[in-house]
Amino acid sequence: DGKADKASRYVEGLVMPMGFEFGDGGVYICESTQLTHFKDSDGDGKADFRRVVLSGFGTGDTHQMINSLRWAPDGCLWFTQGYHIWSYIETPHGISELNRSGVWRYNPRTMKLDGFFNESTAGLNSWGVTFDDYGQVFHGGGANYCLYYSTPGLIPTLHPLAYKDNFCVSRGKSMEPEFLSSRHLPDDLQGVLMKSTYFTSQVSLYKISDDGAGFKSAALTDLIASKSNAFRPVESRVGPDGAIYVCDWLNPIIGHYQASYRDPRRDRTHGRIWRVTAEGRPLLPRPALDKMSAADLLEQLRSPERWPRDHARCLLYNMPKQDVIPAADAWLAKLDPNSPESARMLYEVSGIFA
Repeated sequence: DGKADKASRYVEGLVMPMGFEFGDGGVYICESTQLTHFKDSDGDGKADFRRVVLSGFGTGDTHQMINSLRWAPDGCLWFTQGYHIWSYIETPHGISELNRSGVWRYNPRTMKLDGFFNESTAGLNSWGVTFDDYGQVFHGGGANYCLYYSTPGLIPTLHPLAYKDNFCVSRGKSMEPEFLSSRHLPDDLQGVLMKSTYFTSQVSLYKISDDGAGFKSAALTDLIASKSNAFRPVESRVGPDGAIYVCDWLNPIIGHYQASYRDPRRDRTHGRIWRVTAEGRPLLPRPALDKMSAADLLEQLRSPERWPRDHARCLLYNMPKQDVIPAADAWLAKLDPNSPESARMLYEVSGIFA
């Protein structure tokens, strides 16, 4: 009926959580100076196990700490950090360092952690990473209104290399980007880029197209725009039913120096989740991915929707290799090398073995 019937708290007592992602039987959380992992070991719906995966991320400014976790098609966790953050993280491969705003990539299998765009060479207060259907990487620069085509600059280095591929500029500061892909949505929204532009109370849409070796963008009509400055969309994603879900901070006061910390207008208790559906179009059935075999999950990689593809890939990534590799070999053997779909299927399956 469009209203939540129940809400439960899986984890409590977190320190500045700035992003989460499901995985490895629990939830990964960007939590202040640490990347943590929580599990519910007794099935009561509450996490009772906490593991520090990585620590040593910077705390120069609370709203710029590590944020916006997302599983990538390469099987890694990607996340970002902001301008006043200096991070020095001990890993089995040595110290990983990233100064100021940039992008992180973490491989849970190898515990390899790579940092990109040192010294804020591609955006200030980076928020969020996303990927197109062929694995091209994009990230947001929240403080300077930009979206960056990340792929050409994904070179781990501490030398500040000038980087200008900010092909998409919004009207206000924005958060995580998301590519739309859902048969529930109209055809003209397929492949469109969506940004939560919290600063100007909009969920913005952009048409992305090739531009030589890079990309260009054209602004479309906003998905949502509000005259109320309490509407603060901070993340928008397509859900398993094909609808768009918008996380709304719901706060008229968002600055840390424009208004007093004690300003009574700061709302410390409320927030909203909006669901946006296409009128007259049925919602999509949610596939029972958790009950599928490796062969069935591989078939989900053909889905026109990104949600089942992304989650099927994560499940395959965490399955025992002795189950996945033979199934993947058999599935790949059936691909027609002359089909235009073949190259994308090879890409889809490659991340399982990262």
